[in-house]
Amino acid sequence: MELFTKASIFTFSHLKEELSSKLTQTDCGKLGRYFSLPLDQVKTIITSPSYSKNFLLALEERGFIHPSNVNRLTDALTELKINHTHLLTETYMKLRDQDTQYDRFLAGLSAHLTFSITVKLCDNFKVTDENKNTVFSSQNPGLSFLLTIDEMGIINHDVSKLETLLEEYRLVQAVAKIHEYQSLVFSDKSRRKMKVL
Repeated sequence: MELFTKASIFTFSHLKEELSSKLTQTDCGKLGRYFSLPLDQVKTIITSPSYSKNFLLALEERGFIHPSNVNRLTDALTELKINHTHLLTETYMKLRDQDTQYDRFLAGLSAHLTFSITVKLCDNFKVTDENKNTVFSSQNPGLSFLLTIDEMGIINHDVSKLETLLEEYRLVQAVAKIHEYQSLVFSDKSRRKMKVL
């Protein structure tokens, strides 16, 4: 499961690639019946050379799967006991949820970063001149800065380094936003541990 530890590498198209390499013609037939796809369409799909890719495309066209939700497919794979594959869809959704939560947090935090604070933070984190130009010329310099230091690996779901500086600048609301996010992440991790126990 090493491949799925980073959400950025595990995109919707990667998920479809992985699934298409694992789904057999029999699996596609069962899933076709589960989703009540027209029998003639299923027959045409499963006799084609790229049957699994075409089958996933048919599910996507009918709205059964899309980049923001593959839960119905997970349910189908679990119910039909098409083993191994439902782990892919479950992992994809978990990573997607974490990323969405993190993205929302960054967007919310950026609202507290004024232009002058963003300039100071860029200097503190030794952001390159090239990246500074990108940050300062963007529509939302605060968010652009956060995404830049995320790419630099300074923050990545762990924002403690940023928290220390924001405390120094006495940005009370921004620090509160960080605490809110961290407690959310912590409670999620605790819930997952409880499920494992």
